[in-house]
Amino acid sequence: MRGAALFIGVIEALLFVAFSFLMLQSTDPIGVAIGRGMVMLMAIPMGVLVVPGLVLAASRRSPRLALGLVLAAVPIAGVLWRMA
Repeated sequence: MRGAALFIGVIEALLFVAFSFLMLQSTDPIGVAIGRGMVMLMAIPMGVLVVPGLVLAASRRSPRLALGLVLAAVPIAGVLWRMA
């Protein structure tokens, strides 16, 4: 479970970086503002769920909780995206 939490968490972190890069590529002021807002919105599950999950998995503490935190980030990000 520890390996799965680390693998999924790293993939989610890389996808967040790619998402942030793509959202901030706009040239018009409104697009930049919307992109920044969406990146900030998606940073919430990243900072609250994925990072603590990765820390727990890397420190070999509570692998089930770490996996649960990492897996919960995607549905919560989807809910936040729909609400935006």
